[in-house]
Amino acid sequence: MKLLYHIYSFLFCVSFIFGNDYFPPEQIPPTHSNAKSLDLINYFKNNDENRSDNIIISNYRDINQTRNELSKDDIAHLLRRTTFGARIEDIQQAYELGLNSTLNLLFTKNEKPIPEFNWIYHYHHPDFSQLSSAEKDSIRDQYELNFIDLKFWWLDLMKNSGINITEMMVLFWHDHFATSSETVKFTPSMYVQNQLLRQFATGNFKNLVKTMNYDPAMLEWLDNNQNYFINDGTFTFNENYARELLELFTMGEGNYSQFDIEEATRSLTGISSDGLMHSIFSPIRHDFGNKTILDVTDDIGVDNLIDLIFERQEPALFLSRKLYQWFVYKIPDEIIVEQMANIMVIHNYEIEPVLRALFASEHFYDINFRGSKYKSPVWFTLNTKHKLYIDISNNMDYILWYNYLLGQSLFYPPDVSGWDGYRSWINTYTLPYRKAYSNQIVDGYNNIIPEWSYVINFVEKFSDPHNPVLLLNEMLEYFLAIQPSQQTKDLLLEELLDGSEVYDWYLYDPGSESRIKTVIKHIMRLEEFQVR
Repeated sequence: MKLLYHIYSFLFCVSFIFGNDYFPPEQIPPTHSNAKSLDLINYFKNNDENRSDNIIISNYRDINQTRNELSKDDIAHLLRRTTFGARIEDIQQAYELGLNSTLNLLFTKNEKPIPEFNWIYHYHHPDFSQLSSAEKDSIRDQYELNFIDLKFWWLDLMKNSGINITEMMVLFWHDHFATSSETVKFTPSMYVQNQLLRQFATGNFKNLVKTMNYDPAMLEWLDNNQNYFINDGTFTFNENYARELLELFTMGEGNYSQFDIEEATRSLTGISSDGLMHSIFSPIRHDFGNKTILDVTDDIGVDNLIDLIFERQEPALFLSRKLYQWFVYKIPDEIIVEQMANIMVIHNYEIEPVLRALFASEHFYDINFRGSKYKSPVWFTLNTKHKLYIDISNNMDYILWYNYLLGQSLFYPPDVSGWDGYRSWINTYTLPYRKAYSNQIVDGYNNIIPEWSYVINFVEKFSDPHNPVLLLNEMLEYFLAIQPSQQTKDLLLEELLDGSEVYDWYLYDPGSESRIKTVIKHIMRLEEFQVR
């Protein structure tokens, strides 16, 4: 059955590629508008009503039960979940360091990266009311080109992050506080928010939420810059931010009432922004006076509201559940979640102690969680090239085009709830494109992607490339979180040997490079390659 699946997928992929010779497009910048005009913008939802999960219940349900020693497979699992692509040297380095030193590397605080873009210093929105239609269009077009710069910069940070969790956490927070450039078109605002998420990457959740109240991009995205009160005859209440603050950012659905939203809206009045770096709390635009929120009555202001929310147990549980889903498995183990939440509260909502405990636990390394997460488009496109030691710097456009198509374009989440993720990443539409992508980065594509020429150098990195059986097994362990069937391994070995015997294998034979590339392409077509 599995073999039939592979044959079907291969034939489907081949026919798909031959029918789509012009993707990705050439000589067109991968802006959101261009992608939209080419009908390439995709967002996918999970449709699990008629599906049942075989829920993974670990035998290890105490987060304090720690793993004393890590195998190379354990290390690969840790780095697969916390970084964007551990290479052979990274896995070996972490293995030699051991768990504690590897965790220290993961949580090392780096200097704030500053891109070399002049536009990040544009402190004010232009006054569009004074501009012609042509001038407005020109500015908007430049904003979109700026977002290409911003995406390139962030992808480069992901690629070069090494054994460090920061950029993975920036992506986590970008999904958590999902803000879209479809609304916030002023690129510097989104840059400032991205740096804010980096500043608090593994820091204090409560302080991050307090700071997010004043973030210019968030103020525009959820309309809280339009939420003000001057007197009983002059006011505009906008509930958008208050609702998402309670539902999506801190507490979760069902833990508050509509009245709580209305009263929290009053607490959040009076904040405005210059559109970039500065936000202002204006007392004359704030609704002072008693409000009753979460059964507490007082003159609750902006920061008081966050203090009040974080006095309850829901924020720690809510975020711990999301962290578990991000790093372990879609269906959270509530026993582990409660233990994570307890650690979070004990450490006054610092994130690092929670993640350190999780990544040191036997629960995290349970073999049943290997391959339980689907590769997101950003992770898939970046990691696939990185694992092959392909420099992405000169063909970022290619990655951006595919990320549109596969459903995850940075700075353009589908809505305030972020990306659905999980099974939504893989479907009959995206799977052929994923296989087309992996084929193209090996074989090359027109003038965009050169043919992969690092083949022999790559396989020489394995322990014994002159032993085809060992070489194949190590490549499978390197590329896959879970191993395929023995039947699939045998077929791949036959392909590698091309009819020869094992003892006839010669790495530097004129035909070896071509066969190695074919085997790697077939590994990347396996269903096991789509998970991590």
